[in-house]
Amino acid sequence: MDEEVFLDGFVTLGVGNNDLEMANDVLALESDYTTRAATLGASLSGVYEHKQYEFRPELAFSYGKTWIGTMDFTGRAYGLVDDTLSLDAGTVSIANLTLRPEMILALDAGTVAESNSQFSFAPRLICESRKITQTTEDCGGGAELGLSSQSEDGRSRTKLRIIMDRVGDTTRSSLAFNLEHRF
Repeated sequence: MDEEVFLDGFVTLGVGNNDLEMANDVLALESDYTTRAATLGASLSGVYEHKQYEFRPELAFSYGKTWIGTMDFTGRAYGLVDDTLSLDAGTVSIANLTLRPEMILALDAGTVAESNSQFSFAPRLICESRKITQTTEDCGGGAELGLSSQSEDGRSRTKLRIIMDRVGDTTRSSLAFNLEHRF
């Protein structure tokens, strides 16, 4: 859109083949069913370079829907088998709106572009709408911390990213560690 402003988007389609087995002391249920899913999203972001840091604000939206449909079950209890059981699980959808202003600091050079080691911090504000049998809407926030390093020759890279969010009554966290070496 501009030298420092970017618009990105994506669309994904998927099909899943699922095997479900559940049991207790009395009843055992089995089902094989197929699901279909679609996700789309877009983000508006920017890169504003300063001497030893970059500011990268981002506003992102995503929407996904999964069609589960009717699940046919085979039930076993007390030595009897019934293969006429079914459940219409319908659909599940989720929409997210995220505001994420990221700050990246150069750790070993005068600019982020020249730096082989960088630290990043990104607070996050998230609003989410989920529809299963009823619609639930919650907002919350969290943060991302990152550390990346690249060898002098540019052939080896390591990245560590920690993400923690609290949206409504749900806490989500993730840890990612990447190690890359080009031969």
